Parts: sequence; C-alpha cells; structure tokens
Amino acid sequence: MKTETFKTASKNVIARSPFGTTKQSQLPRGLRAHPTRRDCRAALAMTSGIKNGFTLAELLTAIAIIAILIGVLMPALNMARKFANDTKQKAMLATIETGILMFKNDTGEYPPSHGYNKNNSPTYADYDYCGAQTLAEALVGYDLLGVHKNTIYTYDGKNPDVTPQAIYDLSGLSDVQVKENLAKRKGPYLSRENIGVFHAKDIFKTINSYTLKPDNYLICDVYTVLNKTITLPNNSQSPNKFKMGTPILYFRANTAMLEIDSADPEKSIYNFWDNQPLVELGKVTDDIKKHTGFLAGSNDCNPFYSFIEDPVASITTRIRPVRPDSFLLISAGADGLYGTTDDICNFTPNIQ
Repeated sequence: MKTETFKTASKNVIARSPFGTTKQSQLPRGLRAHPTRRDCRAALAMTSGIKNGFTLAELLTAIAIIAILIGVLMPALNMARKFANDTKQKAMLATIETGILMFKNDTGEYPPSHGYNKNNSPTYADYDYCGAQTLAEALVGYDLLGVHKNTIYTYDGKNPDVTPQAIYDLSGLSDVQVKENLAKRKGPYLSRENIGVFHAKDIFKTINSYTLKPDNYLICDVYTVLNKTITLPNNSQSPNKFKMGTPILYFRANTAMLEIDSADPEKSIYNFWDNQPLVELGKVTDDIKKHTGFLAGSNDCNPFYSFIEDPVASITTRIRPVRPDSFLLISAGADGLYGTTDDICNFTPNIQ
C-alpha cells in the first residue's frame, strides 16, 4: 500500500513511505503535504497548457504594430509642430510690423531697406548694408540701444555731417554724455525677449567671401536652424549657445516707381538688390543650397518679382507688386529657403 503517515517533528514534516523516511522539503512537489502557492500555479499551468512569457512570433507582432502606430502618428505630430511654429512666426511678423508703424509715427517714414554711402553716386545706395540689417538698426538700434535720430544708415554707424561722426560710439564718454546720447535715440521698437537678433557673422559661416556686412545685426525668424555661441562686444565667444533662425528680409516700397522692372531693379517699386547680398549667401545651414526661388542666377531676380507680383492688379503692360505703397517682410519658413511655398510673409505670395 502507498499509505503515507505524516508527523510533525520540530520544524520539519516527516513523510513515511515505502521508500523510507524523508523530509517534506525533499519530496517532489506533487507529493508534498502542504503545497505552496507557487506549487499550485505550476500545477495549474501544467494541466491547462498555459505558458509563461511571449513567443517570438508574438513579440514580432507587437513590434510591428508599434512601428505602424509610430508611422501613422509621426506625420501628424510633425504637422502639428509646423503649424505651431507657423503661427508663432506670423505673430512675430505682426510684432515687427507694429514696430515699423511706430517708427514711422516717430520719424514720418518707413525705415530704408538699404544703407547709405555718399561715395556711391548718384543713388548713394549701399546694398551691402542690406534691408534686413537696416531694419534691425531701425527697430532695435545699431548697438541694440535704440536708433539714433542722426543716423543715415551707414554700416559703420557714422554720420560725416555731424560731430561726433560716430553717433553710436559710447566708449570714452562721461555718464552725462552717455545720457545725452541715449536721449537722442528712439525705441527700441522691438523687444528682444522672444526674438533673436544676431550679427551676420554669427549666422553665416562663409560671409567673409561675400559682400554682406558681417558686424551688423539681423532679426531672425522662429525656425531654429542653428544652436551656437555668438561674438560678444569684446570679440570673445559667449559661454552659452543661442538658437538662431534664418534672417527676415525687409523691402521698402519706392512709391516714386510704378511697376516691377526685373531688368532694372532700381526702377522697380521693390528693389531686389536691397537684400541680394544676403540672398546670395545661400541657406544658413548649407551654403551649397541657393535660394533659387528668388535668384535663378547671379543677376536673374525674375523669380523674386514673380513671388511678390499681384496677379489681380497687374495688367499685360504693367506688372504690379503686392503692397505697392508700404513694405514687405519675408521669413524663409521651416525649410530655410526663400521663395518656397512654406514662406511666411506679411502678404500672400504669388506661388503655388
């Protein structure tokens, strides 16, 4: 007979069987007098055919489902992010536009969209101090402390017709003289708290091989394309990095002109040469990529004039631009290229 008698001796349970006397802990689990929960779960799994863990096929199926969900959700997330940035950029342009209108209210005219050079007769235009840079001087100042009332928008911040000529230079001045200088300024018309304003040389790495003035400020859009240090006034590098976007282009309308003349930009309502030195530099992050949406060749600016054309107001013999009596603001958008469909402007571009 396989009758078993169990007795308790001290802390061990002794089992008597035809095979002799054995401690309970030494018996197979199925023969223990008091099976543990672990024993019960194991026995249930053996009898019901349930296995612990996942099979390889199950794991691969789960991974495939997750990959499909990511593929479906990522484009939607990217679209939502782009929409948020576009909205932020439109708000920035509205802020800049308000600053320009405040500037006009104080001075009687919109800021110029190119610099001045008395040696460049007869126009005296300095296109190397481009519209994007003169806009920064007008709204925040040559040195970020406001625009001086005696400025004539020279790239070096001087006015040869006044004394002292270096109207923005505060070095060597007494406290009283500094206060007098600042009292002659207006603005800033633009808060830099949430808007990036940086030197051209900190944005473009190949600027030295072109004509754009490197030491003047540019206002950048919200689409971060760089994260780098900047040059401080003492020519040292900042300890912290700054997020930078692509510069915002600014064009002021020449209301003395009547139409678009791509053959001679100076005779157009909007003069493409106002920002050509900047556009020629190419994309901020990759100067190999050019802004072909504005400049098809070295001097072919037909794409730009097509971009700003007002198809409703234009007729066969006279092509008219949008906003022919004020100014244009152009952000390169998320792709960092001017003249593409994702550009954010203060007008509706003529582009499909």
